Amino acid sequence: TFCRSAPGMVVRVRPAPGTHVKPGTAVTLVDGGGPIGSPVGSYGNEPFRAPNFIGRPASAAIGWANQHGLCWSIPHLPPVSSSTASDLYSAYRVTAQDPAPGRFGTNGSETGRGVNPIALRLTVTPRR
Repeated sequence: TFCRSAPGMVVRVRPAPGTHVKPGTAVTLVDGGGPIGSPVGSYGNEPFRAPNFIGRPASAAIGWANQHGLCWSIPHLPPVSSSTASDLYSAYRVTAQDPAPGRFGTNGSETGRGVNPIALRLTVTPRR
């Protein structure tokens, strides 16, 4: 099943893709707006208990959600000036999450106008 909150699309990259750069060179990704999120996940009302991702890298929360077949979303991905992180989401730390740590959630909930597939929403900030 596809999560209805499709990932934001990268519309421009600087320097251009395929350009060799030295370590430490800034690379700029410009998205087309819209939320960042998982492209696929399962749908069902199987409850899960949310771990505590507050203060942890966003990649930890995303990895957990992907491993459990859950849809996730980051409604706003702030710019990060530079990072030594091994991947994009490791350059961010989780500052808030829904459901809150220890609370139960499901992958897919009725909204009155259909199903909202997002199980885990993350608020993030660049890691310092």
